[in-house]
Amino acid sequence: GTDIVIPMDSDERPESVAIRSCTKAIDGKYDVLIVDTSGRLSNNRKLNQELRAIKNGISSKISGAPHETLLVVDANVGRNAFEQAKTWKKEVGVSGVAVTKLDGTARAGYVVSIAKELKIPIKLVGIG
Repeated sequence: GTDIVIPMDSDERPESVAIRSCTKAIDGKYDVLIVDTSGRLSNNRKLNQELRAIKNGISSKISGAPHETLLVVDANVGRNAFEQAKTWKKEVGVSGVAVTKLDGTARAGYVVSIAKELKIPIKLVGIG
């Protein structure tokens, strides 16, 4: 089965939701926990601080976590994806990239730069 942990109210901080998710995963003896932080802008300092707080909250609950920190980018984003990867590698330690929507006209040439220059592996590619 799958469980989704959502904010208890509109004022709950994202790191608190992540910590509750970790507790639920530990108590339920889950094999996998995925925390989706959806739609962050790499040039927003406040959001980067929030990402670090989420990461710290997760690592406080689960030893060695997060085990993977993936940056998910739309193939149509273009060169901006490289800048996002560069910023988030520094800010939160991105361990891999997932490229989505590679089935259209986008060629996503930036993935080569991300892998080669930033040494961040491309872990997933979504098409269709």
